[in-house]
Amino acid sequence: MNIGAARRVGRVEVLPWLLVALVPIALALSSWDPTGVYNPVQAWFRLYGIAAIAAELALIGYSLASGTDPLRPVISLDLAARTGLLVLLAVGVFTALFVAPDWLRAANWTFFSIIHLLFGLAVAALVRKTSSETRLASWNAILAGVLGYFCIAIVFVALAMQRGSLKWEYFGLGVTNIRQVGFYSVVGAGAALGLAVVEARPGRQILYVFAAAFMLSLSFWSGTRGSLVAVLLAFATGTMILEAFRSIRSWLILGIAFAGGALISLAGPVPSPLYGVFRLKASIGAGAVDVSSGRFDMWAGAWNAILQRPVLGYGAGQYLHVVGDNPGVFNHPHNIVLQILLQWGFVGAACYFGLAMLLASRVFSALKNPHPADAPALLVGMSLLTMSLYEGALFHSYPSMMFAFALALIVAPRRRAAGIVP
Repeated sequence: MNIGAARRVGRVEVLPWLLVALVPIALALSSWDPTGVYNPVQAWFRLYGIAAIAAELALIGYSLASGTDPLRPVISLDLAARTGLLVLLAVGVFTALFVAPDWLRAANWTFFSIIHLLFGLAVAALVRKTSSETRLASWNAILAGVLGYFCIAIVFVALAMQRGSLKWEYFGLGVTNIRQVGFYSVVGAGAALGLAVVEARPGRQILYVFAAAFMLSLSFWSGTRGSLVAVLLAFATGTMILEAFRSIRSWLILGIAFAGGALISLAGPVPSPLYGVFRLKASIGAGAVDVSSGRFDMWAGAWNAILQRPVLGYGAGQYLHVVGDNPGVFNHPHNIVLQILLQWGFVGAACYFGLAMLLASRVFSALKNPHPADAPALLVGMSLLTMSLYEGALFHSYPSMMFAFALALIVAPRRRAAGIVP
């Protein structure tokens, strides 16, 4: 191989994953304002996760420029699956343009959904060209990027507390609500824990456990229960799928990371009653309605709205316009099933979940011949999927992007066989 060809291969190997890894830092910096003063441009960047969308578009363009064919998996689908995808796209576009109360908002979210799909296909196409080592190293890059967000958050909180004007429930650093820091927490913790259980070198394994503890401390400190539950359930699910999660060592890694995360969170200030380990402790003893933080009412409101327009729904991102319990407050019903039914009705939901089942079958098929990178991918993907049952993990741009990334790394064909390190 000549020098020019080697350099081109090197760029394909490394550059895309660095781009994805830098997204949390870009999201934090593009929404940086510890004063809490409302800025409409920043609010737009924050809500839509523009830095994540820009990175996805760049990676899609890079994939095409590098000579890959990201649409090949779609073309190879059978007739029923291709028809379902086309119907889903048609429902999304039609409802956005002709049904949605806010057509521009619906068009934006529909466009982003298409971008997430194309991004996942582009990642899978690029991964086909990467070595086994680079596939695993991509999760080190992802972990480094989320740890970068963690470091920025420390500075952000220190400055915000000095100024004393930040709305702590809102927070605003790459999120529209403090609970959304859980998205960064589960991506970082899932990557670190997955890397730890497949790492044979004790020194590096300890570093991964520390990294997982730091990322989990973000959830403990912010009082975000959902992300902690998601990581636990994802790890438990992992034991049924990959052998790497079934050892006593792996569960010790998980326990140390959680205990360390709780302890680290106590070192930081608690700027609001909504934050902290003690808020988590109080919420555990609350009644079912209090524990749900109003989700039962949101789900009931969403279901009633679905029954009023069950066939095609209202269009993407219309929850805040059509559900009467808190109009204009929440962007989604905090449940992926209700979210899809509300957006695209039973027709769109049948196509969406039918395609999801097809993808799930391919994921489980790929995991029969596991690769070390499957461990962090499985933890990140399962954690975000779990959060989507009671949060907006598959509504907001960054977690949706990382969910697509995790699935793509699992289902993409392996360049060469590699077993999980025992």
